[in-house]
Amino acid sequence: KMISVASIAAGVQFGWALQLSLLTPYVQLLGIPHKWSSLIWLCGPISGMLVQPTVGYYSDRCTSRFGRRRPFIAAGAVLV
Repeated sequence: KMISVASIAAGVQFGWALQLSLLTPYVQLLGIPHKWSSLIWLCGPISGMLVQPTVGYYSDRCTSRFGRRRPFIAAGAVLV
């Protein structure tokens, strides 16, 4: 069981390392200075820190006939 958990964690870390190694050169290719690439990397976590609690708050109080989560899942799918 420990090997399964470690394999999953290794896969996640590999994915993040791959994303980090590919995004920064791509950002520079777009003409954005290297010093701004850190800010670009922070946009995702900062937006998640703000959006996730907000959506969670409103979905917990939702009284839709479709359920509490389904309207937000559908809206998120449309926005993405």
